[in-house]
Amino acid sequence: MNTQLLLALGLAVGIGVVVLALLLRGRQRPAAPARPAATPAAAPDPAADPPIARLAEPAPDSAAAQLEAQRLAATEALRLARQRKADDATRLNAERAAQARAEAAARALPRPPAPAVAPAVVPVIAHVPASAPASASASTPTPTPTATAPLPQLPAPAAVRRLAPARAPVVALPVQAPAVAPPPRQVVVLLADDSKVVRVKTGRLLEKQGWRVLLAEDGAAALQLLETAVPDLLITDVEMPGLDGFELTRRVRAHPRYGRLPVIMITSSDERHRAEARTAGVNLLLGKPYAEEALLAEVQALLGTTTQRAAAGLALH
Repeated sequence: MNTQLLLALGLAVGIGVVVLALLLRGRQRPAAPARPAATPAAAPDPAADPPIARLAEPAPDSAAAQLEAQRLAATEALRLARQRKADDATRLNAERAAQARAEAAARALPRPPAPAVAPAVVPVIAHVPASAPASASASTPTPTPTATAPLPQLPAPAAVRRLAPARAPVVALPVQAPAVAPPPRQVVVLLADDSKVVRVKTGRLLEKQGWRVLLAEDGAAALQLLETAVPDLLITDVEMPGLDGFELTRRVRAHPRYGRLPVIMITSSDERHRAEARTAGVNLLLGKPYAEEALLAEVQALLGTTTQRAAAGLALH
């Protein structure tokens, strides 16, 4: 609306400027040069001059009429613009009044009542100690918790009381966590041999099976490891400096903690050491050279039947 009004005003101002320019131009027009005197013979007829002069000169009333018409057109355009603006304002006010009446009518309508909701019944949970016997729980009433008082019970509607069945008191029983089996313990093998090559070779063979291997270079070092470690099997050589395999086995059997430890003895002359090994308490006498598969099979057999074969006799190969 403001844009149309500005356009109309601009158009009226432009028309006025054009008209004013035309008027000024007409007033400043120079006079026509004088005609040369005509000879008497060629003099025109004086009766014909007035019509020619009237046709050449513009009528003074036509310019004023044109200016007045332009002024009236500008005034009419301005009036129409103002009228449109007033009509738009009137229509906008009417729409606002209608919207206000609709909102007032909506607020005046009565609201429907909220549906009645039955109060929730909060059951009282009694905790029964796990250490109380069954007879005492059955004969004595269950004590109510004293830490927090139960919420007050509001009377339920009649319909709710008719439909709600009687509920037995809920008793929370102690929940026992499922027993989790401990991870399997890694097998520990104690290897005693004065040969570094044998210790490295046999130790690698046993470690490939996932077992932990403790290495001792003689019997005395093996006894020191027994004080701090808990092996599942002892593999020992016969001839070692200081404390040999027989004495090591006898001390193991005499130990109150490792008296039933399985012992495998490796020797190059098994026939000569058979009786002494049986007397010392060796479980298995294995002669050199031996197959690695045979050693692994005997170790697995002793580890699987430790409790049954701890006091068994000597097995010879």
